[in-house]
Amino acid sequence: MKTKTTSSSSWISSASGLAVFIALLVAFAAYADAPRAEGLAPDIRNGDAYRNTAIVGLDAQASFVRFANFREDGPVRNYVEIYSLDQQRTLGRFEFDVPAKASIQMSYLAIVGAARLDYSELAGQDVVLYVQNGREKQIWQHVAYDAAADTLINLSVCSYAPAVDYIPVGNVLLNLHTSVVPRFMSLVSIHNFADQAGDFDANVYDARNGRLLGTVPLTLAARSTFNESALWFEQQVGLRPTRDQAHINVELVPTSNPEAKVIVAHAAVNTITGQAANLSATCPIHGGIVTLDDPAEDDANG
Repeated sequence: MKTKTTSSSSWISSASGLAVFIALLVAFAAYADAPRAEGLAPDIRNGDAYRNTAIVGLDAQASFVRFANFREDGPVRNYVEIYSLDQQRTLGRFEFDVPAKASIQMSYLAIVGAARLDYSELAGQDVVLYVQNGREKQIWQHVAYDAAADTLINLSVCSYAPAVDYIPVGNVLLNLHTSVVPRFMSLVSIHNFADQAGDFDANVYDARNGRLLGTVPLTLAARSTFNESALWFEQQVGLRPTRDQAHINVELVPTSNPEAKVIVAHAAVNTITGQAANLSATCPIHGGIVTLDDPAEDDANG
């Protein structure tokens, strides 16, 4: 591997069987801050709580939601509610684990199935996902495929909280397309916005399970941008992806100057039409926002 230096530039028969769940509050802000009497039951003892993230604009035919865990350890559990805006009540819930450095992509149909709901009963309804996860470095992204335009659309709408460092979210390239997806080529830009040059390790992971595929060393001059394709990273680590290995994740880690900071961008280009979709935006699941003792981590630290 080489160093590159740059200098510029579901199925329950009916939701009625879930009557034990109370309706959620309509206003998200009030809902997020209010105590929860029913619905999700995150295990606070393990730190898996307690602030909600809302994922909106879901489309039954087009939506894919990605849930990523960029901690060094894992798996980490997400708690998900499917809430109907039409009925103003929770229709179902499920929970699942995301391995460290992995990003699990779920279609709308997979989400409905995980909650054991009847897909036909959701037809025509507007639904929102409410996600809880108390760990840091948890990320999500909502991407839709526009069949008419033959393009991808980033529908992620992020929310943030004061006094939280979101810079680590900005050094992750999520679900880059491997050569298994030649129709949509992933192009990436990595910008060092510090006044000092920096050396970085670009760690490349299999998005399905978080397995480290290899590391690509990069050197970026101060205020410079590195531009390449996901295919380049694939080649640098010697990856020959299998048919089901559609995505890789890349995380930039400083190795020399800790003051060197990067921000990353991801565009998926239709290789036939030339149309590009900006898939840069990823959103935090609000792990670590609410201060809780985390016995799981306390035990690990002795």
